Amino acid sequence: MLADELASELAFARRFPAPFPRPSDAIIYGAGNGGRQFLHHHAHTPGVHFRAFVDDDPLTHHTSIHGLPVSPTDILHGFTGIVVVALAQCQPAEHRLRQLAVQRWIYSHDFASHLAPLPGENPIMGQDHFDAPALLDAWDRLEWLDTVLADKFSREALRAVLRYRLTRRVSFVRPATYREYQHPLVRAQPGDEVIDAGAFDGDTAALFLQTMGDRPDAGRIHAFEPSPENFRRLHDRIARDSLQHRILPVPAALGAADGETTFLEDASSPVASRIAVDAPTRVKIRSLDSYCDQHRISPTLIKLDIEGAEHDALRGAQSLIRRSAPKLQICLYHHAPDLWQLPALIKSLHPTYRLYLGHHAPHHWSDLILYAR
Repeated sequence: MLADELASELAFARRFPAPFPRPSDAIIYGAGNGGRQFLHHHAHTPGVHFRAFVDDDPLTHHTSIHGLPVSPTDILHGFTGIVVVALAQCQPAEHRLRQLAVQRWIYSHDFASHLAPLPGENPIMGQDHFDAPALLDAWDRLEWLDTVLADKFSREALRAVLRYRLTRRVSFVRPATYREYQHPLVRAQPGDEVIDAGAFDGDTAALFLQTMGDRPDAGRIHAFEPSPENFRRLHDRIARDSLQHRILPVPAALGAADGETTFLEDASSPVASRIAVDAPTRVKIRSLDSYCDQHRISPTLIKLDIEGAEHDALRGAQSLIRRSAPKLQICLYHHAPDLWQLPALIKSLHPTYRLYLGHHAPHHWSDLILYAR
């Protein structure tokens, strides 16, 4: 049983079920470049008061950074506020924190994801991953997922992800040994008809072409990108690399049905542009069933990285999936319940799918992908 193997992590989650609170005092562990950059970006986080840096290097002690004193790590003993770890080496830092009886901490790159949202604040992406009560409520479905994953590597990836979400300790993460979207059994091959949804600037299409080859009959990619700015970059890349015969750019989002939707352009992170309520931009939306019927194609590989719209896109591809069971590469990290809900949906559409799980971000909750064939 999954619960037996993760008993200590479940006990931790039950003891500390809530995110890190605001208001709260905070100390930054690591007075190097990582700590300095973190403070530069987060010094004015509402409800968080940064008191000091701590570091294991005695040469940094009794100095200051942007007005904050740098002290030995010993001052963390018994500290009950927020400890922000801004060090590249996670495991030595965690060992030192346990020595000092610090039980909870945040990694600098996950800082915002782990904070309790302020009243009236919209949760940021990733914040629901560390909602321990919601994870515990879904445990039966996670036990089911463990039984349907096709190999031990996928089951180990699931355990690592759950340990991370239950404890907020990124050292539990175990990244896959293969590249993102290149699972040995579920990747683009010569002759494939590929749907690349969330094509961005063509980066994944270029990755697919590496394994599809360059023969005239090596296959084609339908690259869906609703962001006008990202679509311009995609179009430019296709023209620059003379890939017009291999990549068909489609300026649309994928969803459950054809129509229009509102879309948010994220200037700070173009890869995070997404469908959003009351956003200023309107874009076309297509269902895959409708698109494939119109173009008389039967895709053999579908990749979905569409910032939380994966569930709707799969609903819009029900006929295609039931009819031909194409290979699938589906991102599971945009919403916490995607981890168990999307595999269940896929299995309901075609029970014979074999499911694999790969985590491709060594120090983060993102880039968790379900592979199916």
